[in-house]
Amino acid sequence: MDISSSQQRLGADFLALLDNPGPSSDLTLIAAGGRSFPVHRAVLAARCEFFKTMLTSNVGDAASARERSLPDADPDALALLLRYIYCGVLDECERDLMKPAVELADFLRLVEACGELQRRLLGTVTQDTVAEDLLWAEGRDDEDTLTDLVIVCVHEFAATGADAIADVLSERSPKLLARLFKQLAAKVVVKVASGTSTSRFPLI
Repeated sequence: MDISSSQQRLGADFLALLDNPGPSSDLTLIAAGGRSFPVHRAVLAARCEFFKTMLTSNVGDAASARERSLPDADPDALALLLRYIYCGVLDECERDLMKPAVELADFLRLVEACGELQRRLLGTVTQDTVAEDLLWAEGRDDEDTLTDLVIVCVHEFAATGADAIADVLSERSPKLLARLFKQLAAKVVVKVASGTSTSRFPLI
């Protein structure tokens, strides 16, 4: 028996259940803007700790409600993460969707999905986006992503985009700009002292 093929078929079957829920759906999630998603309580509770808590911690009418509102959830991000919940595969998505998806995955306590989305986001950072990316991570108190972005900024973009990045950060987050300068100074010390670096990012 091919276990891999069996798992793939199972994932496909669950996606079909999500895409065409029919009368089997016993819950509708309402995202921002009113977009609705017919889903299945048993699947959500089994695959997502947030939904398990939401669907089992209440009693009476609240526990049996046919609709649950997620007013801050980006509908496209919710669609992406529901597919992940149902089949265990995180589809590719456009960069514009990555930040809302990271935020929602974090809210839903989907740790692995959140980490993978953060990794993908780091792989799409450019000189034009890095300042806003830094501010976004700082605003979320996401220290791990912020640290990675600081390293990327210093090692990838300091030579060519320092002025533009500094202009944005000096106005909106002087504290973050000071952190970048500190990281840059540390990099210069390492470069002068040894001419080499163990960082996975190339020196300027």
